[in-house]
Amino acid sequence: MLDWHYASDGEYADLANFVCAETPGRDAAGHLQMNGVLRSQLVAQTGIRDGIQFPLPRDEHVLIGRDQHGAAAVAWWCELAGPQRVKLLVMAVSLRLRGCKIRVGSQVKTYGDLLIEEFESRLLENVDPALVRCVSAYCVIDSDNGPSQRLVQRHGYYYMAETDGHQEWWTRLDLPEV
Repeated sequence: MLDWHYASDGEYADLANFVCAETPGRDAAGHLQMNGVLRSQLVAQTGIRDGIQFPLPRDEHVLIGRDQHGAAAVAWWCELAGPQRVKLLVMAVSLRLRGCKIRVGSQVKTYGDLLIEEFESRLLENVDPALVRCVSAYCVIDSDNGPSQRLVQRHGYYYMAETDGHQEWWTRLDLPEV
C-alpha cells in the first residue's frame, strides 16, 4: 500500500525526479515516435517536475502516495470556487507501478484507482459538511488518452465536451449526511 500525504516544500527534489512516462523512441529519420497516451504521460511528468512550485498557493494542493522507492503517485489540483469546486491539474502514477495491480480487500485495483480514490477522499475532508453538501471536480484529458478516460469513467466521472483535442470530465461527490 501507499503512504498518502500532502506535499511539503522539502519534497521538491523528489517531485523534480518523478518519472511517469517512457522515453519516446525515434524513427530512422530521428523523429520522435509518440502516441496520444505517451504524449499525455510526458505532459503530466513535465507538469509535476516543472509546474508545481513551492510554496504552493493557498488554493493549490499536491497529494503524494509513497512506497519504499519514493513518490509512486501524484495528484495536483486547484480550488476554483473554494474547496467545493476543484480542477484536477495532473494525476499520475509512476512508470514503475504502471500496469501493476494490488488487492484491496476482495477487490483488485490499479494504482490509478487508489490515487483517484484518495484524491476524492481528500476533497471531501477539505470541506465543512455543515456548509457544503457536495464537491464538484473536473479534469481535462487528451482525446487520445484512453487509459485515463477509462479510469475517470470507472470512478463515475461524466464526459462533458471535447475542445481542441481535449476532453472535459466532471463528477459530483456528495458528502455523507451529518
